[in-house]
Amino acid sequence: MNSVQLIGNIATDLTLSKTQNGKDVVRFLLAVNFRDHADFIPVEAWNNLALNVHQYCQKGSKIAVVGYLHQYNTMEEEKRHLHIRVVAMQVEFLSPHVNDILDDEWSDEAEE
Repeated sequence: MNSVQLIGNIATDLTLSKTQNGKDVVRFLLAVNFRDHADFIPVEAWNNLALNVHQYCQKGSKIAVVGYLHQYNTMEEEKRHLHIRVVAMQVEFLSPHVNDILDDEWSDEAEE
C-alpha cells in the first residue's frame, strides 16, 4: 500500500505549468511540523486539482493532502540522484480563501 496523509502549510509560491501533453500541474513544498522542526515535503497536483489548488491557495495556506509517494531518478554529473515527492489525489483547504477574509473585513467595517 502506498498512501500518504499530511497536514501543513504551503511553504513556497505555487508553480502552475502545463506538460507537453497539455496537462496542468502545480508544484510546491508543504511544511509539516514534526516534533521540534518542520519537514519540507515536495508535493504536486495534476489536472483539475492543480487548477483548484492554484486558484484557492497561496504560500502560507494550511491544507490537508491525501496522495501517494512517487520516486524518480535524475542524473547529474554522472551521479544518480533519488527523488521522492507526494502526488496529491485530494486536497482539503483548511485556511480561508484570501477573498473570503477581505469580504469579511469589508462586512465588519460596513456594520460599524
